[in-house]
Amino acid sequence: MSTTKKRKQPTLDPGSHVPILPSAAKRVHHTVTSGSTSLTRTRAVGKQLSPTKRKHTEAAQPEELNPEIEPEALVSNLKKARTQNGQLLDDFESHFEELGWLLLEKEANCTTDMVCGCGSGKKRTTKCFDCLDYSTTCPDCLVHAHINNPTHWAEVWDSSAGFFIRHENSITQSNSATTDELQPPNKVRQLMRAGLFPATAKDPHTAFTINMLKDFQLHNFESKKAAYDHLGAIRRLTDNSFTADVPNPYAAFLRVVRVFNYLTLVKRAGQLHGIDTLLSHRPNGNLLVWCPACPEPGFNSDPNCPKTPHHLRHLNQSQRTLDGNHQFNQFSKNTDPDDISLCNGKGYFPLDSEYQAHLKTKSTCNYLKVVNKQDKKKIKNMAITGTVNCQCSHVFILSSVDLPHAERFANADYALAMALRNRRPKDDFEFKLEIEVNDVDEAATYDIACEYGCGPNFFWPQPYVDLADTIKKIRWGVPALHVNGHQDSCTYLFGTAYMECIAHFHGETAEHYWPESNQLGPHTRQMNLGHRQDTIIAHHGDWNHKKTSKIVPSQKAIYEKMLSDQENLESSMVPKSRIARFLDCGIKIQDNQRKLATLLKDTSEHELQSRKTEAENLTTKLRTQISEFRKAQTEIMPKTAERVRAQALTPPSLEVECLYLPSDFDDKDRKTLGLAELAVEEAKWREGEAYDILRALQNVVKAVSALRNRKRKNERQQKQNTRAVEYITETLKKQTHHMDSYSAVHGKISTLNGSCFLPKLTEKDLFMKSVQQKKRVGDSKRTDGLLFWAAALNTVGSYDVDGDISMTEAEAEKASALTTANGDRVQWFRAEADMQRWQEQIEQKLAELSRTRRSFKKMESVWTELATSQPSDRPGAAAYARQKAAMYQKRSSEAHNKLRELGYENLLREDANIVQFVEEERKKQAEFIRLSMEAAP
Repeated sequence: MSTTKKRKQPTLDPGSHVPILPSAAKRVHHTVTSGSTSLTRTRAVGKQLSPTKRKHTEAAQPEELNPEIEPEALVSNLKKARTQNGQLLDDFESHFEELGWLLLEKEANCTTDMVCGCGSGKKRTTKCFDCLDYSTTCPDCLVHAHINNPTHWAEVWDSSAGFFIRHENSITQSNSATTDELQPPNKVRQLMRAGLFPATAKDPHTAFTINMLKDFQLHNFESKKAAYDHLGAIRRLTDNSFTADVPNPYAAFLRVVRVFNYLTLVKRAGQLHGIDTLLSHRPNGNLLVWCPACPEPGFNSDPNCPKTPHHLRHLNQSQRTLDGNHQFNQFSKNTDPDDISLCNGKGYFPLDSEYQAHLKTKSTCNYLKVVNKQDKKKIKNMAITGTVNCQCSHVFILSSVDLPHAERFANADYALAMALRNRRPKDDFEFKLEIEVNDVDEAATYDIACEYGCGPNFFWPQPYVDLADTIKKIRWGVPALHVNGHQDSCTYLFGTAYMECIAHFHGETAEHYWPESNQLGPHTRQMNLGHRQDTIIAHHGDWNHKKTSKIVPSQKAIYEKMLSDQENLESSMVPKSRIARFLDCGIKIQDNQRKLATLLKDTSEHELQSRKTEAENLTTKLRTQISEFRKAQTEIMPKTAERVRAQALTPPSLEVECLYLPSDFDDKDRKTLGLAELAVEEAKWREGEAYDILRALQNVVKAVSALRNRKRKNERQQKQNTRAVEYITETLKKQTHHMDSYSAVHGKISTLNGSCFLPKLTEKDLFMKSVQQKKRVGDSKRTDGLLFWAAALNTVGSYDVDGDISMTEAEAEKASALTTANGDRVQWFRAEADMQRWQEQIEQKLAELSRTRRSFKKMESVWTELATSQPSDRPGAAAYARQKAAMYQKRSSEAHNKLRELGYENLLREDANIVQFVEEERKKQAEFIRLSMEAAP
């Protein structure tokens, strides 16, 4: 019952069955989910009001108000909107009791012990709970109905006990007769054709349904559910009261799951269909899931671009990351030495015997170990301390190797060599393919790339001489997060943000897979070596499979996110005029008025003698300036004299006194007073004032950043901290003053011109990435505030030097150059690097979308040809190949549609050239920048 008691529930008699639905019948569709499958059926049921109609019907019936409830509380409750989930739960509440009785109704049947309608004369005593809407029948009818469903549960009515007793269960023990024509019969073939996977290949006595294996496979991939827990749940479903009496085929289940996963890899890789004959450039028998977006010579190369220009090499670039993970470990324990991987070096792990032989080979740089930088306690009592993965920038796993002791260069060498060899064609490749191979640019990141591949003594051992040319091409970088822990020089020598033609390759994508794989680590660390590797290979393949299915939408999403509109704010130069002195005096007076207002506010909050003296001095200065201004105003603006005299009758405070410049009138009054021409001149001066304020505001923001950085690094004692806080506070006051000035000037320009081309500024527009600190992770996704890039701000102009700085104008300019030039230079080059990387990223994603489309079209063609080449006695193999071809055809169409949605239909033509397209786009961008710079003051 609902705890809120919104409705009055009818009391149901336990012996009665009140139907939820009216008696009128109607054919409707029901989707029933059982285990891992969903089944949609059409059947006749009672006519039912839809939830919407039911709600409206109930709402139409006025409810009796409770006099004890206050009217205000009632109105408040009515105004509270129910969430959709809450409303649905409320709908269920009115039927809880009835649903409970209906569940109990399944425990018996009104036809039980009656004569079965089959004519055998036997009673109805048997019921199947796996079949939907199955009526009680005699045992013979149930057996006949389940001749092809031996795993369904059957329950037999016990007349003496008065309830159903489970007769068959999910872990079934039954006898079977062989019907194979071969003598002796082939039990494995018979079981497999019946949908049962045998636990052994010789005289099997235990089998598992293939649907059950598929169900566990997906649960294991998605939630890392252990086989022990899965089988334990099935045993409890068999008999939750006496589970110990249920057979426990755990060892057989582990073996079968391993074999089933391996066969799934072989089937999906196309090895059963002979795919190597069509993709001869790939390693024979490989079980990998290949990245469709990475360059693969001989497979997805652009036929219209055999040679990529050096300055656009990011369009045809392989980006790889190397990283170790110590959660994928194995305990030191007695293991089966004969348990080797079923993949036999054809998966993501190398052949263990070859790998161990490689590790015994010493190299000159073998003493340099990554373990020196790690906590050795965490790898104690470990036979395998972890793994090193080589992945592409799209987070496809390319190769993986074990760490028998600690992470060494030799381990990373082998992982990278495996990835390079998988993409390297065989020795008999054609000359055209050689051109494609040489055209691919190579980039890679590693946590210690600064030691891994630098200097003239960089050395790779003898086993990798066949990869020497490719290795020399690799440009090495340190991932964006890890480089912050390196020396400052590493940031600029190996930081990917400063590497040309590498796009936004931050190198941290290797970390994306570790949270997923870390859930698998506790399961594999107790396994034998071969079982462990096969399990990890299966999960690697599933990860790559999921990345393949999502790669087209993700590439489009990334590309659309990087596209942004750019504002082009025009400005004009400030001309000289005969009334320049008058307008200049008025602008300075208004600036001093804002300063005085700030001083008076500070004096009222903090009665400091220094503040009072400063306010008095500025008041005297301002009174003199206004007096001189009024004299000039009578000559230049004689028609405003009447308004000036009217203001003098009740004189306001100096800080709020109106000067009656053209910007203080609306357009109608300016025409009446003959100020239209003067208003045009003031507008130009106001624009210059706005630029001066923006430049001053830039310097103040830089000063605040520098002061805060200095405080963070150097100030430790109370006295130093107090002084540092005082400096920052004073600088922030100047920042506030400049913001108020800019806001006032922005309003003046809008009044004079009807609108202002300069943007309005808020506090968030003052953000600036620190130029004193190293580049941080995420800086490339954050841009400096609007203050630093809007309207092509003029950074050459000057701003009035505050009177409290006792230096000449030349000295002030020299000091300003010394304090700001380096910061400006750092800010400029960092912004330029970010701009170039994002430009390259946009271009690279477009090339990858096109390459992905070609990959899917190629795989569609390959699987179609495999379907037609299958023997006539293997219709299942041909059907599976056609299914795969249809899948890749759909993915190819999806990539085609995404390119069209982005507006690049010209890249879908057969003669489309991505290099020419990018060159034309860059010319347009360069022209846009040129016009913007010419329009800038």
